[in-house]
Amino acid sequence: SVNSAMAQNTDNMTLNLKFKPVQTITVNPVQKTVDFLYQTEADYADGVTLAAKTKHLKVFSTGGFQVDVKTSGTDFTSGNTAITIPVSDVSVKATASEGNERTYASIGTVVPLSNSDQMIIQSNGGGRDLEFDVEYDNTADAADAYIDGYKSSQVDGDGATVFTTTLTYSITTI
Repeated sequence: SVNSAMAQNTDNMTLNLKFKPVQTITVNPVQKTVDFLYQTEADYADGVTLAAKTKHLKVFSTGGFQVDVKTSGTDFTSGNTAITIPVSDVSVKATASEGNERTYASIGTVVPLSNSDQMIIQSNGGGRDLEFDVEYDNTADAADAYIDGYKSSQVDGDGATVFTTTLTYSITTI
């Protein structure tokens, strides 16, 4: 038969689209330092609240994600003094920046800082260039809590005693 002697003229193969998770989070480079400045009697009596840092965080995620924040230790510390201040005196709250129209599973909750991961954003879907405002608030521990924070022997170039911690923002797949 002529048909059975012909060469094969078709074949099949598999073409896959493979998606691996890609996630990045960045802090706005011009907002890498946040200062709470205590310089008036009212600041010491009432605490200091900073306005939201606009477009403070930027996220890229190929799927659902969670953003956590944690501190490097349990306390703010200063160079040469034994005085410490609990990091939980400061809270953070993330909100979607203007133009970020995604619906989030969880966002906008005020979270006290901790040296353990604290969730501030959760999304069931991904997105590109998702920007978030972050508000840092230090009014939780007011009423003269820092009245003895200034130490004349330990001041920076601005004439202030500085207590510091490092914040780490992380993004994970959900």
